[in-house]
Amino acid sequence: MNKQLDTSFIEEFAQVLTAGGTEAAVGDIEGDRTLIVEAAENGAAAGYTLSIAHPYEDMTCVYLLFPMFSGLGRDTADSIVPLTRYLNKFLSTGCFVISANDGDVFFRHSFVIDEGMDKEALFMLTAQIIDICAQTAAEGMDMLAPVIEGRTPAEKLLNDDCAIIQQ
Repeated sequence: MNKQLDTSFIEEFAQVLTAGGTEAAVGDIEGDRTLIVEAAENGAAAGYTLSIAHPYEDMTCVYLLFPMFSGLGRDTADSIVPLTRYLNKFLSTGCFVISANDGDVFFRHSFVIDEGMDKEALFMLTAQIIDICAQTAAEGMDMLAPVIEGRTPAEKLLNDDCAIIQQ
């Protein structure tokens, strides 16, 4: 995809989401055209960003980023690293990451798309992947929150009862 097609995909996908009842905006983040979906105030929908990049000349990738927690202190961030690694081993789609610079926790996923794919099919595929990622991010937040809040030690959650099954 060239920049024109990237912009078209993002803008049209935003229109599809908006028509379906999801508030979606298109903006620039660090110079890249990005779809921005804010989290629902009632917690019914996770917020995320969608951007497109070309790591190689003949490759088009969609990048999804779901913010979960922000500004964790170094000790807190370090305490959840073993738990995020443990949870990641169960996932076939995406992974939990912690920014070493600012203590932000995200769920992220990327996938390669075929530029020749029917746009409606591509939108459906993208929506299905977003749904899987949003559910995973929500489950991850539920599992990480007690550790971040100091109510549960991370070591207590490193067992077979603490897993995420993606569907």
